[in-house]
Amino acid sequence: MVTRDELDRVRSQTQQKLEQTERQLQDERRRSKRDYDEKQQFWSREFDRLRQMRNDALAALRSTEIRLDHVELELKTTRSELEKARAEALKYTKKYHALKQQRRSERHATERREDDDALVIRG
Repeated sequence: MVTRDELDRVRSQTQQKLEQTERQLQDERRRSKRDYDEKQQFWSREFDRLRQMRNDALAALRSTEIRLDHVELELKTTRSELEKARAEALKYTKKYHALKQQRRSERHATERREDDDALVIRG
């Protein structure tokens, strides 16, 4: 038969184990909550960091697109100016060649006249 003292002793041990288990369970809950909060804070910071990186990249892209638009506009202007300069150069080149040909023709005509005059004088 179980004595009263044994029963009290077993009850006390059981109560102590129960209290110990409850403390362990509370400690585990606190650790688990702390781990969860730390992970939540980490991922929140990580998300904010990644969002900021994305925003910075988008701002850089917009800035690059604006610069590209300016460069394209400048390129169009430069091409237009270049075409005008080419057309003008071609016009002056044609005038130069026409003038050169005219002078050559005049020189040949003068030389022929001089030759003719020389033949007339001799002849």
